[in-house]
Amino acid sequence: MQSAPQAEKSVTRHIVHFPSDSRSPMLLPDPETQHGA
Repeated sequence: MQSAPQAEKSVTRHIVHFPSDSRSPMLLPDPETQHGA
């Protein structure tokens, strides 16, 4: 159960990095990202 909260924190950190890393199209395989680029 202690691993659950830790894993969630890791996922949240990745999500926050996703929008920050707009230069990484591989990390953000979204249609909006390609349109913005």
